[in-house]
Amino acid sequence: MTAHDELSHLLQRAAPEVSEESDDLNTAIKLMAVKTHHEERSRRRASRPLAAGLAVFFVVAGGATAAAAATMQWYPWAQDPDASFTVTMPSGAQCEYRYGGVEGASSEDVRAFIAENDIVAMADVDGALAEARAQGQTIYDENGELQPAGPGSAMYDADFEYQFAISQAVSELIEDHLRAQGKLAPYSLNMQADCGQE
Repeated sequence: MTAHDELSHLLQRAAPEVSEESDDLNTAIKLMAVKTHHEERSRRRASRPLAAGLAVFFVVAGGATAAAAATMQWYPWAQDPDASFTVTMPSGAQCEYRYGGVEGASSEDVRAFIAENDIVAMADVDGALAEARAQGQTIYDENGELQPAGPGSAMYDADFEYQFAISQAVSELIEDHLRAQGKLAPYSLNMQADCGQE
């Protein structure tokens, strides 16, 4: 069993049962994403205002994270996304990324920006990776204990790391764009990725 298979197995075993989708649940997830994003950005850039929250849903090689079903299904907003991109993971896996479900004061500006640009190619994913590694990466194991998850560790998964770097880098790219346009205001943006089955 490869390290990737072990991680997928751990994610499947640890994943909580997923509630049926509802407007209330989607709103709660978005608010949680905004709050989490705000707390992280506040630690890193205390002088910069919150612009965004990015709710992230991944399905990787059949394994599922929380908030994503074990059988891949696109969320309603992702069935008609504002933008979609193909991304090659470090493993060589091809992933389809869909962005949409934009809400908030900057929603029209965000929607136009992601529809008109290759935001994944423009985002500083390498910079986000370097920053995450500098800060240290950890993940909970099957016993609920925090373990190192950076390169060289037993829990490391390059594709998983890369996906979260994309999320962070895209969020920062959009925030920087809004700030440059003088239109910085809170918004939420959903992202869902399907890397297919192995």
